[in-house]
Amino acid sequence: MISSVIVYLFLDFVATAEGYSYHAILKGVNNAVSLIDHVSDVAELPLCAKLCEKKECVSFAYTQAQKSCKTYSKRHSLSNNPSNDGYTYFQKKADGENTTFARLAPIFIFNDRVWTVVQRRFNGNISFDNDWNAYKNGFGDPLGEFWIGLELMHQLTASGPHSLLVLVESWKGVRKYAQYDNFELAPETDNYRLNVTGYSGTAGDCLNKKNHNHMQFSTKDKDNDLTHNSCADAFKSGFWFASCSSCNINGPWKPDTGINDRWAVVWYTYDNRFRPMKKAMMMMSCL
Repeated sequence: MISSVIVYLFLDFVATAEGYSYHAILKGVNNAVSLIDHVSDVAELPLCAKLCEKKECVSFAYTQAQKSCKTYSKRHSLSNNPSNDGYTYFQKKADGENTTFARLAPIFIFNDRVWTVVQRRFNGNISFDNDWNAYKNGFGDPLGEFWIGLELMHQLTASGPHSLLVLVESWKGVRKYAQYDNFELAPETDNYRLNVTGYSGTAGDCLNKKNHNHMQFSTKDKDNDLTHNSCADAFKSGFWFASCSSCNINGPWKPDTGINDRWAVVWYTYDNRFRPMKKAMMMMSCL
């Protein structure tokens, strides 16, 4: 069951919770010399964020496993060799700051686990009919609709075991989820081939049942699907297409008119029909 914090975040599609606005650093190391305090027995991430607010710090680190919170007076460093101490590092996004996908991303709480948001749809303001380089490097705005980038997702899964979470919501406001305990993306030399196992959830195992799993990624200028034509070109989006679109959360955003429509944001196993979804989020979390 999705907790109340998750529902609040999912309904609003923002990267904030209970008054704070922090972003996870995907490739971060702590600025140890600016440590303000180290508090143990902190039950959950939002409480650690509140400690940071009270101390007027600018960054913090949290580990759910140890329920440990560290607060800092300076921003964390960015590195190609991120810390391996079990902490996830967060920092405030400064007013007017341009977000860099490889450095910052919204975070999401699902059943007391921290997830990094890597894709989000909710209003159709961003076109997902983009070329290979855009899908490789990322596009959009993390505070709105966006795609974080295949290369970064590959680097993260290559650095250690990760899980995948997909949340979808119908135009009637009914939310469902699909979680895959194991999530990997191959390097670009294998066109970011998808590998997921260990499904659980309420939205159905669309990636396996509709043959998207183990497929290479396709875009309108790089066709890697199994058909004679280009699924990416036909469905105006990039995805791990096999014989085109059955669970394509990157499809064109449009209302649900009650008629089957594959040319939309769809997750077929939601209710075994091509129902356009109003909202979708794709997230990953380190095991």
